[in-house]
Amino acid sequence: MTARMNQEVILPISKGKLKQGCLAGKVAVVTGAGRGIGYEAARSLAWLGAKVVIAEIDPITGRNAAERISAEMGPGAATFVKTDVADEDSVSKLASDVLKTYGRIDVVLNNACAFVLAAVKDTRIGDWDRGYQVNLRGPLLLTMAFLPTMLRKNSGVLVNVSSSGAAPYMGPYEVYKTAQVELTNTLAAELEETNVVTFTIGPGLVRTPGSLEGISKLAPLYGKTVDEFY
Repeated sequence: MTARMNQEVILPISKGKLKQGCLAGKVAVVTGAGRGIGYEAARSLAWLGAKVVIAEIDPITGRNAAERISAEMGPGAATFVKTDVADEDSVSKLASDVLKTYGRIDVVLNNACAFVLAAVKDTRIGDWDRGYQVNLRGPLLLTMAFLPTMLRKNSGVLVNVSSSGAAPYMGPYEVYKTAQVELTNTLAAELEETNVVTFTIGPGLVRTPGSLEGISKLAPLYGKTVDEFY
């Protein structure tokens, strides 16, 4: 892909203050980046110049995302590593693959989530377990896997995509997403004297394929249509 073609890529981030290519030489891991917010975040990071690793459990959407970003931003802009963020061995393999391929890690964006919907009284304990595994254990495993490398070079960014925890019928999602905020606050205090930065992003309600699937089930519980819910 030529430089001229790269300049034709229009993303929301291109309208801000950050310059295209300002993250050249950096490496970013984005979990759950096969579609939705994770995919668009991965595109933006690639536009900024980072080499992006799509850490996705679905091999079809994961490979697709990496291929589309590389076609758009340039060969090798994104690669795919099949990853189950809830599985320690899978996350360890991801970290090993990233460090072996690139020799560094600069950004970890914990975006993958399990969107479990039901009233608390109707939610099976297995669904609570799944919510914990993906929405809290996952970000913790990614942090444990990559933070030591960031600390050794005294540089890096850890980002969690969190939520408010105040939505009925979304307990296994919201409770653990809110716990990400406290995890991040704890890390921020521990990393205060370093150049490793951690923060959360609460994007609010975004019309993504995942949210559309979930809200088609959630909206009736609120007595609303999908459009009314949005």
